[in-house]
Amino acid sequence: MHKYQVTGVCLNPSIDRALTIDGFDYGGTNRVLGSVDCAGGKGFNVALAAKKLGLRAAATGFVFSGNGDIILHTLSEHGVSDQTLHFQGKVRVNLKVFDKATQVVTELNGKGQMMDADSFAQMSHKMDELAKISHFMVFGGSVAPGLPDDAYKLLIEIANAQGCKCVLDAEGALLKKGITAQPFMIKPNLFELETLVGTKLNTIGEIKTAAQNLINKGVEIVLVSLGQEGALIVNERKAKFAPGIKVDVKNTVGAGDSMVSGAIKGLIDSSELAETLKQAAGAATCSVMQEGTGLTDTSQLKSIYDKIKITDI
Repeated sequence: MHKYQVTGVCLNPSIDRALTIDGFDYGGTNRVLGSVDCAGGKGFNVALAAKKLGLRAAATGFVFSGNGDIILHTLSEHGVSDQTLHFQGKVRVNLKVFDKATQVVTELNGKGQMMDADSFAQMSHKMDELAKISHFMVFGGSVAPGLPDDAYKLLIEIANAQGCKCVLDAEGALLKKGITAQPFMIKPNLFELETLVGTKLNTIGEIKTAAQNLINKGVEIVLVSLGQEGALIVNERKAKFAPGIKVDVKNTVGAGDSMVSGAIKGLIDSSELAETLKQAAGAATCSVMQEGTGLTDTSQLKSIYDKIKITDI
């Protein structure tokens, strides 16, 4: 049995400051109704959500001495195994402004601490260690300035060599190059998928075809998040669609990371693609109903699962 069912990898950590306003006035004065600071970065978010879903979770990545305590405290508080590497510097701050009036989130993301070849070599060594004892390893988000745009490709190759199932949730060159290492699953949103294939995808059928083309390149599962429209999942044999369900949206930040954790929970619980999609969509839906980043409360999960309808496409 693997020591960790999920290990999240975060190469550009952040402190996510979620601000809530009611009616954004561009160029004017906006009054903040609420503010929450959370440990951020996709790899950390995935590990925290996985722990909430009852999985054995670890997190690795870069943490900086200047203000990284919030990340270490959050991992410890929620029972996620801390496998991070520590360096001098400061964690970037990302502002996430949620407008209640329009249900729109505006993000202002910091650049991140500059890293070098030595720090990446240390991470590669850590990857080799953790891949031996992890069932799934999730690579997500941006990478720190100074790291190569094939960073995920190189790390996935290391993890694959140890028999670990890799999940990639990135965009641009990181996704394009990462796919060449044949991760087990990728989770693009619609924009990321369109950017990857170089064309607009206007129908579910077109999205399905684009996903199937990626399966032909060696990816086993493609999970596409479609925001309020729902989600689609494709493997070599089947394609399933879950329409979005109407809920009171409070914050969309971290919903994609919750979706990844839900999908992994589904894969561990069942070999059925429909169950994987149901748990993925359920975790993402539950996440957007909560203030702050990600899946902080799972009490409504069962009632959400009951509302999700899975169809063949």
